[in-house]
Amino acid sequence: MNLDQKAQWHKDINGGLVPLLEIPDGTIIHESSFIMQFAQEYAKYGVGTKLLPNEGKVGDLGANIQTAQMKMAMEEFEKIFHASFWGAFMTRFSDEAKIKEAQDGLI
Repeated sequence: MNLDQKAQWHKDINGGLVPLLEIPDGTIIHESSFIMQFAQEYAKYGVGTKLLPNEGKVGDLGANIQTAQMKMAMEEFEKIFHASFWGAFMTRFSDEAKIKEAQDGLI
């Protein structure tokens, strides 16, 4: 995909942002954390690389706590990252004030 020449259908879905995953039934997932979770849950048990901590079996408190902590950390990172990065990204990093704002927010 040429990121400078996105198809209109892609722009119509979410403004042309990436990543974007269309699954076999036509459903489109367009948030990276949801794509990662979908891939983790869709894969057959024991196949592929784990993207999130294993949720373990029912009653496996340690594994479930680890999963919850990882998901909370991911949510916190996304809040900080998106708040700081988004303005600069939307100008394709051509607005020096937005770039400075992003740098200050990520430090």
